[in-house]
Amino acid sequence: MPKTSMSHTLAGLEKRGLIEMVPNPQDGRGKLIYLTDAGRSLRSRAVENITADVMKLIPQFGLEDARSALPILRKLRVLLDEARN
Repeated sequence: MPKTSMSHTLAGLEKRGLIEMVPNPQDGRGKLIYLTDAGRSLRSRAVENITADVMKLIPQFGLEDARSALPILRKLRVLLDEARN
């Protein structure tokens, strides 16, 4: 994700009270991002909302296939992120 897009996304999350950005004491250019209580609550609700849909997919693949797919999907995400940059 381009830096400007990430900055814009984080600014919107901060404006809505979902995250807190603080200067990184180790790196003056960077910031540390923390979920607020509202951000944690939103994340929990999002996970709860998608869990039922994901659980419906597992029987179509089997639990072992679903588990084995995760490392491949994570690797694919990294490769696609790198290719975009």
